[in-house]
Amino acid sequence: MTKSFYEAVEGRRSIYGLSDDFVISDERLQEVLHIAITSVPSAFNSQSGRLFVSLGDYNEEFWK
Repeated sequence: MTKSFYEAVEGRRSIYGLSDDFVISDERLQEVLHIAITSVPSAFNSQSGRLFVSLGDYNEEFWK
């Protein structure tokens, strides 16, 4: 028997797979994020987007 749409929505759960296993290098991550932040249009061209990236020892310290 299949679930109704409402049963599926009510039973939905989000699962976050956070870990310290990295798939890409820190340099590639910084490159992709820099391009995304500088290339994405902003409201009224305000260019107010900011991003903080914590890598290496700083990242480990943050999550402790």
